[in-house]
Amino acid sequence: MKDTKEVEAFVRTLNKTAPMSRATNAAVDIGKLAQETNMPIGTEELVKQELPGRVHQGYVHEEEVLEQKLVREDGVFQRQIFEKFLSSLPKTVIRAKGFVRFTNGIHFFSYIDGKWEIKPMGGPLEMVFIGSDVSWVKLPAGKV
Repeated sequence: MKDTKEVEAFVRTLNKTAPMSRATNAAVDIGKLAQETNMPIGTEELVKQELPGRVHQGYVHEEEVLEQKLVREDGVFQRQIFEKFLSSLPKTVIRAKGFVRFTNGIHFFSYIDGKWEIKPMGGPLEMVFIGSDVSWVKLPAGKV
C-alpha cells in the first residue's frame, strides 16, 4: 500500500477541497466528519439510523477488512458494456470511482452500493474499487 501522504496527494489531484479524515479499517468518527464537512445539524443521527450495527461509540466501521484495487486503463470502452459491468458488480464492491474513456471523450463514474452514475469530465484514466473482496475485479473486454 502507498504511503498515506502519497494517497492524500493523489486525492487532492482529484478534488482540491475535499475534506479528508484518516481512519483505520473504515472507522470514521461521524461527529468529526460532520463538523469538518459542515453537515446539517442532525446528520450524525441520520447516519446512525442508515447504518444500524455499523456505528459504535460514534464510529462507523465494518467487521471486514476493506481492500482497494487501483486500475489504470487508457483504452476506449464501449459505454453500454461498461454500464453493464457496473451493474454486475457484486455486493462485496461497496465503492468505485474514476475516469474512463468512451468514444465521445473521458467520463467520470461513481459507484456506491449498487447505484452508479457516469458524466462527462476529464481526469486521470484511473479507477479505484473498494470492498471486502476486490482483487478479482477485471475490466470488461468491451474496448473499441
